[in-house]
Amino acid sequence: MVFFFKKRCGLLFGLLLLTTNLYAACQDKDETAVMMPYGVAAYEKLLKTIADTKEVDELRTVVKIFVNTYKKDLTLPAFYSFLSKAEEAGKISSTHFEAINGFVRDWVCQGKQRRAKTINPEDVNNTVIPSSNDIKRYLSERVIGEEKAMQSLAVTVGRHLQIQLINQMFNSAQIPTAPLKKTNILLVGPTGSGKTASVQHLANLLKVPFFAGDASTFTRTGYVGDSVGSMVEGLLKSCKYDVKKAQRGIIFIDELDKIAAKNTEGRRDITGDDVQSELLKLIEGKDYLVKQKLENAETTHTVNTSGILFIGGGAFTNLPKKPGADYTFKDLVDIGMKPELMGRFSKIICLEGMTKEKLGTILRSPTVSPIAEAKILMRLGYKITVTFDEAALDLIAQKAYELGTGARGLTSIVNQVLEPIIDASSEYSGKTVTIDASMIPNEPLNNSADLEPWKTLYM
Repeated sequence: MVFFFKKRCGLLFGLLLLTTNLYAACQDKDETAVMMPYGVAAYEKLLKTIADTKEVDELRTVVKIFVNTYKKDLTLPAFYSFLSKAEEAGKISSTHFEAINGFVRDWVCQGKQRRAKTINPEDVNNTVIPSSNDIKRYLSERVIGEEKAMQSLAVTVGRHLQIQLINQMFNSAQIPTAPLKKTNILLVGPTGSGKTASVQHLANLLKVPFFAGDASTFTRTGYVGDSVGSMVEGLLKSCKYDVKKAQRGIIFIDELDKIAAKNTEGRRDITGDDVQSELLKLIEGKDYLVKQKLENAETTHTVNTSGILFIGGGAFTNLPKKPGADYTFKDLVDIGMKPELMGRFSKIICLEGMTKEKLGTILRSPTVSPIAEAKILMRLGYKITVTFDEAALDLIAQKAYELGTGARGLTSIVNQVLEPIIDASSEYSGKTVTIDASMIPNEPLNNSADLEPWKTLYM
């Protein structure tokens, strides 16, 4: 299998990844059962025939005869797992194994076996699948100072996209294999570190529906408050009730740390333990009925959550301090998170939070700086050209750092700086105004710092 991984990429790589995981899941079962009714003897005979075969065309014929003979019972995971072990044990050569891989690829992609039909690429892959490097580059330009976290996020999401493609491919080809499980993600980091922004940017890049929910508002179904199912409804609304698009979308569950189980002295914890149980059902895959009100009627849509990428986020301020913030699932369970729920988030990514230097870099960024937005607003809306000197930029970064709301604070301060200029816009119209340190207010900031970053800074 190592040889194959190094020699193949793209779709075939994903195919092997799927079958390898399926085989690993079956290793605790009797191998003869995994090989289906015709048993190991048929495979041993196939191996001997392969070893005696010299020409590639003859080899393909041998494998084709085997597949046609046992197509009623043949399963791709059993076929691949046996041959891959044979290649590793030296029973068949890597050259033979690679040739067989090519045949199986044709079988899957062209629909030549087991009720397979021609696959329309548009049905299999409606999602743009950039490389992990492209995802990382895109995110790092917009979430400043979190290169390590963005790289980890990019790799994990890239894997998720390949899993989606492979599962769709097998469904379209009507090949009876269990789907490869997705990798949900948990983002841990302080307020304003870019958790929500990174997910919003990710959805924009991938052109998939996105919805962000606040776990702190959830209660158990049937109680006053939002239910976890409202996130599915929000996701469906975001793509105008297109169920297929919604089932490929991203749901961000913010404030996940706020639903840690609490000691309620025997009373039901409807905003902690109970909500975690509801989230578990949502994340592991469940059909949700969502009603859509039409002009003179009402229709119901069924959304399955198995393919939706769930990304959780939270500050988790009660986690123990660790060098590099290398947290484990046990750390999260120890502070009241259910192990079953945390097990559905198979990747933990830690964001470091903002420093004065990072905030200063954001202010000077051509991509995400609130100053860039401010200049557009002032120029097009009020016919005023504004510039900021270096001392002003440094002071804004310092005040935002002291505010403790991360990147959100930058937008709040810049807005406050511009207020008196906008108020006197008729006086400044057609002129250039240079913002210096003396124009940065010293009074407490208003509540605009609470604006979500994807609605202001990170657009």
